[in-house]
Amino acid sequence: MKNKQGILISFIVLILIAALYRIMPRPWGFAPQIAMALFGGAVISDKRLAFALPILSMFISDLIYHLLYTYGNGVTPGFYEGQLTNYILFALLTVLGFVLRDLKVWKLAVQCEPVLGETPLCQGDPDVYSPSVPRDRPAIHP
Repeated sequence: MKNKQGILISFIVLILIAALYRIMPRPWGFAPQIAMALFGGAVISDKRLAFALPILSMFISDLIYHLLYTYGNGVTPGFYEGQLTNYILFALLTVLGFVLRDLKVWKLAVQCEPVLGETPLCQGDPDVYSPSVPRDRPAIHP
C-alpha cells in the first residue's frame, strides 16, 4: 500500500513540474509532455495513468496560461479554438507508446533488411563490411 502511495505522489509531482515547466520561458518545442506521453504508453502498465500523465499536465499548464492571460500577466491564452485537437494528438502519442511497448529488439533484428538494407547485422555475410560496398567486390577488412 505504501509503495502505491509513493508512486501516486511521484506521478502528481511529475505532472505539476511538467505543467510549470511548460509555462516557463524556454525554446519553442521543448516541453516534457511529448516525452511523458510516449513514456507513459511504453512503460506504465495502468492505461488510465498512462493517458492521465501528459493530459493532466497539459490541462494544468493551460489553466495556468489562461489565468495569467485573464489577469493581464500573459500574452498566450490558455484555452483556444482547436485545443481539443492537441489533446487528441497527445492521447495518440500515448497509444504510440503502447505500440512501442510491444516492439521487441529481436523483431527489429529479424526484420531489419527492409529498413536497413544489406548490412552485416541483417545479412550475416562476412564479406560485407559496409552497406556501401558492392556485392561483387570484396570488403576491406582491418
